[in-house]
Amino acid sequence: MNSPARSIEIETRGVLRAVDGDAVRGVRNDSRPVLVASWLLQLVVAAILAMASFAKLFDFTPTGSKPLADALGVGYGTVAAIGGVELLAVVLILVPRTRVLGGLLAAATMLGALFSHASVIGFSGSPAAEMWPLALLVLAAAVALVALRRTEIPLVGSKLAP
Repeated sequence: MNSPARSIEIETRGVLRAVDGDAVRGVRNDSRPVLVASWLLQLVVAAILAMASFAKLFDFTPTGSKPLADALGVGYGTVAAIGGVELLAVVLILVPRTRVLGGLLAAATMLGALFSHASVIGFSGSPAAEMWPLALLVLAAAVALVALRRTEIPLVGSKLAP
């Protein structure tokens, strides 16, 4: 005789586990401090990257993104592509389902920015060179966000649960 499937919910270390028959699925049950910290990190990264991306996409002037193009020795298309990647990271970070992917993309983009500063642009002497502290701040916030939400990383997140 077939019995109806039973569902049991067990909470362990902030993850609500629903047991349906033989399957176990984890659902985040975050505490308020974790949610607040996550959203603050998301907003810091998104705000800084949004400003940077709009400058790269729409302000190709001597006071906008032109110094960056000159320092890198590239054209407007490359600078606009970097701005597009930053804007994509902003969108991904603000959507709860994709915030970890956005954090990973933001961190990778900022690693590229810091590498560019270290190898080509420098850390002082031009408007483009003066932006490295913001890149470092975004990198730190994005890494903190990914660390905080590590269980949401596709494919490997379940193995990183505490």
